[in-house]
Amino acid sequence: MNTEIEKFGTVNMFYGFNNCGKSNIFKFLKLLFEKKKEGTKIKYNVSSDGDVLSAKSESLIKETNFWSGNIWNEPFLFTKNDRTQPIKFTVTLDISNEDIPNNELLNQLGFLADGTTEMKLSGEITEIDYETSELKVTEAFLNNQGFYKWDDLIDAFFDEVDEIELEDKGKIGEPILNLLNNLVLFIDSDRSFVREVSKNGIEISDSKNFKNGLFELNINAEKNDRFNNLVDFLKKFDFSQPAKEKLNSNSRSFPFNQNTDIGFSKFDDEIEVMLKNETARLPLKNFGTGIQQFFYLLSVIAQNKSRVVIIEEIELNLSPLYQVELLRFLKTLIPDFFDQLIFSSHSPFFTKKNASMLDVIHHVRIGFVTPGGTTVDSHDDIPEFYDEFTDESFLSLLYS
Repeated sequence: MNTEIEKFGTVNMFYGFNNCGKSNIFKFLKLLFEKKKEGTKIKYNVSSDGDVLSAKSESLIKETNFWSGNIWNEPFLFTKNDRTQPIKFTVTLDISNEDIPNNELLNQLGFLADGTTEMKLSGEITEIDYETSELKVTEAFLNNQGFYKWDDLIDAFFDEVDEIELEDKGKIGEPILNLLNNLVLFIDSDRSFVREVSKNGIEISDSKNFKNGLFELNINAEKNDRFNNLVDFLKKFDFSQPAKEKLNSNSRSFPFNQNTDIGFSKFDDEIEVMLKNETARLPLKNFGTGIQQFFYLLSVIAQNKSRVVIIEEIELNLSPLYQVELLRFLKTLIPDFFDQLIFSSHSPFFTKKNASMLDVIHHVRIGFVTPGGTTVDSHDDIPEFYDEFTDESFLSLLYS
């Protein structure tokens, strides 16, 4: 069963029915480029005869690079959970030559194209046990020339390049692959806040510990710069002039602008983030869910170091105007904060009226080519066509 995506642009929208495979594509991209783990999720005590005497969950977690290591806690990663069949993948990326380590030497050896170079990775995911799989990049190419190969349990860099000394090949090759460590930031659709009991030392991992994590950034002297940078980042947001005219006095309730102020309060044992608008200082829970979504998305992106940002269902809880303004603002962050934006949406305000804000639209379907398989049709020829009278657009005609 094959799934191919032929093209990506700077701003990409994935569009299709529920449960057609959009989220699986996003999760796979995150899974591929996140750093892997050493060892297995379950540590087995085996007898000399090979019998399992006992088993327990591994408590010591060691990270390795994205391109060679183990994946834990993904028991249903394989198609129909058939773990005997490896998952094979090929990914192609365009990378600026300025970002590639040792680019002058690589250019002399013909590994770089002009300005931007294509990197191609091939590999597979195989089973170790029910809780653990191994991901291995088996080949890597720059400008169609191989610079890495996994061969007979050995990492071979620049195997056929005599101009590089043997002891230097790994030193030059590994940083090229490591450039893609944690390439992808994936923000899933579970972005609702919960009541948080005040705790110290929390690092933000999702929306469920967001308030404690933000408070930690504020009070921890070693992390306070990150908090101040977040506030400065939120101060960058401003509505477009047409949006200001439509919002009129409603914009006074919006807390993120050049006067953004973030504080904290405790209510018994509960920690709460406090935000100010033009009329009052209020707990985050007193603002609408749309404002909460705005706050969480922008806060995560502000602290992000990944070059590809993926957002699942970007429109959650946002009015049509806020949907468009959020996308407009995110586009202004390219390339300073990240290089590529990928998101899924069911919103007609992206698929109709504002399709011209997108570079590539990916239509995701099940069973179009292979029964049960996911098919992706990618379109970068998006005309600015929308009929106010019939409510018809390029996408409504194509996907109706």
